[in-house]
Amino acid sequence: MHPYFSLQGRTALVTGGTRGIGKMIAKAFVEAGARVYICARDPDACQQVAEELAAFGECRGLAANLASEEGCLLYTSDAADEEDSV
Repeated sequence: MHPYFSLQGRTALVTGGTRGIGKMIAKAFVEAGARVYICARDPDACQQVAEELAAFGECRGLAANLASEEGCLLYTSDAADEEDSV
């Protein structure tokens, strides 16, 4: 990662972070020093990719379906609980 591009001390949420472009973005953010949360509907994929990306920095996976307001509210609650535990 370029030394002038630092996200140290920042937190990022990458939706669709378990594959494709989302996974590449999540990896770049982790490598740049951000604490990254990846979100997808499949909890196993979230866990697997979070463990894979944790080799490069801090990454956590939280599964959620963000297609509805209820899903978004549930996700924000889970993410807040996760942040409180850090």
